[in-house]
Amino acid sequence: MRRVIDGIVATLKRTPDGARKDIQIECCPGLKVPFDKDDLTEILGNLIENAVKHAADKVVVRATMDGEAVKFEIDDDGEGISIMKREMVQKRGVRLDRSVTGFGLGLAIVSDILDAYGQDLALDTSPLGGLRASFRVPRPLTRNV
Repeated sequence: MRRVIDGIVATLKRTPDGARKDIQIECCPGLKVPFDKDDLTEILGNLIENAVKHAADKVVVRATMDGEAVKFEIDDDGEGISIMKREMVQKRGVRLDRSVTGFGLGLAIVSDILDAYGQDLALDTSPLGGLRASFRVPRPLTRNV
């Protein structure tokens, strides 16, 4: 799983937004989740890319054990999303900030993939001041990335 996160971050660091941001990774060694590698890459890629686009300076990607689950948290220090608009941004085509590139599909795709695995995306206020996107994956399950 760490390789997936490292690959996404390395790719984003080659973009203008990513090159200017401090992207930190906190990942417990040996974590595995029962997701198809492409699905996990799609989920984390969209969430990390959104955080990088909207961060002022810093993004933290965290994967830790939380009881019998792996918990993923992607935090940024941007402006965040008001509580009233958090559910709305998970719908296809909804974009709150037209000053950044995109089509408003990323969070909807993430939500759809997580739903297929019986999981939910949570959007909250980050301790960094911006947005925290998080989800949990119960363990143990049969397929592991």
